[in-house]
Amino acid sequence: ITVDLADGATATIDVAADDAPLLGAAQSFVDSYNSLRSSLDGFTSFDDESLTTGILFGRSEALRVDADLSRILSGRAIFGVEYGSLESEGISLNDDGTLAHDRSKLSEAFADDPSGVERLFTDDASGVVQRVSNAVDQLAANENSLLSSRSDALERTITANDERITALTDSLDRERERLLLDFIRLEETIALLQSNTSAIESIQPITIANSSS
Repeated sequence: ITVDLADGATATIDVAADDAPLLGAAQSFVDSYNSLRSSLDGFTSFDDESLTTGILFGRSEALRVDADLSRILSGRAIFGVEYGSLESEGISLNDDGTLAHDRSKLSEAFADDPSGVERLFTDDASGVVQRVSNAVDQLAANENSLLSSRSDALERTITANDERITALTDSLDRERERLLLDFIRLEETIALLQSNTSAIESIQPITIANSSS
């Protein structure tokens, strides 16, 4: 930009887009997603040694959210433009599902088309941030989310099991009392039988004397 000064001289001001905020925001996005990826892996995990599972293991909803996220991050979000996918801007998926960030490639893309790069992230309808946010909302946003629903289901299962345990404990207590009463009655019966046996054994035979005439 050339500016005419008051004394008739001119000054040239170089204006360049600052990509530092974008690079920082992109790195934060990558870090946040990778943290989410780690959590989701834990939720859907199975440990074959301890035979334990994550809270969402085997849940089709979790697999759907996982597939949605992978499709959003690996596919083209905005069509008809050069920078319409994350990969075109230096953000790509690793084999383990995490994101990798090529800062130099993103910086070059931003220098070439700042508005196009920004649109990919921020577009209200097709932007990556909005689409990822929508997918994550299915996982944990509110009381109707997958994690909340699963947590509620587990809580109901725990409550039902506690009630069953209480009922079984009460039943066992009643059975124990019944068996104890039967044992006491059996002891009383045995004691009575022993007493009668002793009484019978104590009876002396009666000898009848014969008289001679």
